[in-house]
Parts: sequence; C-alpha cells; structure tokens
Amino acid sequence: MAGAHVDDILWCADPQYEKVMTEHLFKHFQLNQVEEGSFRFCGREYTQGEDGGIYITCKNNTDKILPISFERGSRGQEDKATEGEIAQARSVIGSLAWIARQTRPDICYQCSRLQSIVSVAKVKHLLQCNKVLHQAQATSDVGIYFKANAFTFDDAILLSIHDASWANDVKVIDERMFPRRSQYGRIQCLGHPDLWDGEHGAVHFIGWKSGLIRKTCRSTFRAESQGCCYAMEVGVAIRALLA
Repeated sequence: MAGAHVDDILWCADPQYEKVMTEHLFKHFQLNQVEEGSFRFCGREYTQGEDGGIYITCKNNTDKILPISFERGSRGQEDKATEGEIAQARSVIGSLAWIARQTRPDICYQCSRLQSIVSVAKVKHLLQCNKVLHQAQATSDVGIYFKANAFTFDDAILLSIHDASWANDVKVIDERMFPRRSQYGRIQCLGHPDLWDGEHGAVHFIGWKSGLIRKTCRSTFRAESQGCCYAMEVGVAIRALLA
C-alpha cells in the first residue's frame, strides 16, 4: 500500500513485497532519503513500535504555534477585539483546526466554535483561543494510535459514532450573530467484528468532525437526528469507497 504527496512517498508492505518498491519504483525515481520506524510525513510524526502498532502525532507543528499577543488593559471580556487581534486569532485557530483534523479529534469542538465567531471576536474569545492553544501544547504528544493485528481489513466493520448539543452555540452571518444554534460531532472508525454483537473490540479512527448544524433545531431530538444524518451520510460514502 502506498500514497504520495508532491515528491514524498509513504508506503507499507510485508517484507516479501518490499521488492516492488526497491526493484521497480526506485529504478525510475531517485529518493534522497528513506526513513522507517520513526519519521515525519506531511507535518505528522509517525512512530511504529516493535509490535507493529503505529502512533501518529502533530507535536512539532503544535509546539510552533504562537499565541495571540494582545494587551488586556482595562478592557472587559465583552469588549470587541481589534482587527489585528482578529487576524492573529484567525491564524492560531486555522493552525489548531489543521492539527485537529489530522490527529486531535479532542479539540475539534473548540476549534469549530472559535471558527464560527472569529469575525466578531471579543476579548473573551481571544482568551479562550489562547487557553485552547495552551492545552493543545501541554498535550502535544497526544495523537492517534493504530493497534497492530487488531482485526483484519476483510472482517472489519464500519462504525459511525455521533452526538449533538442543542441550542448552545451561535452562527455569524455578515457580522450578525444568530443564537441557539446546535452543534454536532461525528467519528468514523473501522472496528473489530465482535463490536457488532455488543462485545469489546479495537477500533481505528479514520475520520471525524465537529460543526454547526445548518438547520435551526427546535428540540434536542431534532439536533440529535440531524447529527445522526450527517454521520450516516459520511459513513455511507466511506463504505462505498472501501467497497
């Protein structure tokens, strides 16, 4: 199995199939360096243990993000941020959102919430943004783990996990704030077939997202239903892709 990004190649294979790369591909393309076991690829750190398990983090990129620099002074939390502060916030939130999409589903909600209000950010949002950054950097070695031999691809089942919160967020359109908007979250995993019968089993995260529900929901049930629809739509698309 192999993938490429610009001039970088990532591949994995059983030992007997390594010759496909070394005897065929490398004849036509010269590689400056080949790394295995522990390396960086597309901004992520990959580490493979002796048991074959793979751990992926974005530690380096997380640690390099600079916080928003602003003077609090006598300003209250409800005071509006300046244009320069908002520009800084966009940069920090964008960097955190990229990391959340790569290896940190645990900060997806905070990133989504900050992205939705950044154009009308107040001092309290700048403080919250720096707080999320501090938490992410304090746990920058946290990532996604893929356990070796957890299950076989042919036997794996696809799981769509979802949840929603009702009317606890806002949506900003043309700098106007619309309250009582609902938020959803979803995770797609490949899992051990025993999970189908309610037993325990390993899962591998392959996709996740947190975002505002487009429609205004008038009850918790509607918010949960919309979140379920979003998650199932993605699950159906992934199932078709895998099939």
